[in-house]
Amino acid sequence: MLTISETNGEIVQIKPEIILFDKDGTLIDIHHYWSNMLRLRSKMIIAKWFSSYRNKIIIEEQLLESMGLDTLTGKIKTTGPVGIKPRKYIVNAASQVVRSNGIRINNFKIEEIFQDVDKATSKEMAPLLKLLPGVSSLLKQLADSNISMALVSTDITSRDRLAMETLKI
Repeated sequence: MLTISETNGEIVQIKPEIILFDKDGTLIDIHHYWSNMLRLRSKMIIAKWFSSYRNKIIIEEQLLESMGLDTLTGKIKTTGPVGIKPRKYIVNAASQVVRSNGIRINNFKIEEIFQDVDKATSKEMAPLLKLLPGVSSLLKQLADSNISMALVSTDITSRDRLAMETLKI
C-alpha cells in the first residue's frame, strides 16, 4: 500500500495496479547517458574526417554543442536537440558541422557513425547507465507491494530492453 499526503494534509492510501516509468530522466541519469553517447559520436566523427586537423578540439566542441551537449556544464541542453528532436534532426546537425569544416558528406555517412556507436555501446552499456538516486529502493518497494511496472520510452525497444537487463531491472 502506498501512502500519499495530499495538499490539504489528508493521508490517502492507494494501491495502483501498474506504474509506468519513462527510462530517460526518470530511472536513469539522462545527462550521464547522453553526454557519453554524444562524446562517443563526436570522437568517431573526428577520427574519421578530422584526425589530422590542428583545430579538431574546436570541431569536437562544435559537434557536441550542435547535438545538444552544453560543453561548459557537461549536461544536455534543455532545448535539445538530443532528448527532444528525432535522431534524423541530430544527424543533420552533426552533418552540417562536418560540412561547415570543409568535408563534403551526406547525412547517411553520419547516420552510419551513429549506428557504429549504437553497436559498440550495445556490447557494453554499463558505463553509460547510472540509476537516479532512490530508484532501486522505489522499484524494490513496488515489487514487494506486488505493483506491476512497465517502461515507456521513445528509445529503440532493443536498447530499452538492453538497458533494463544491464541494470538488472
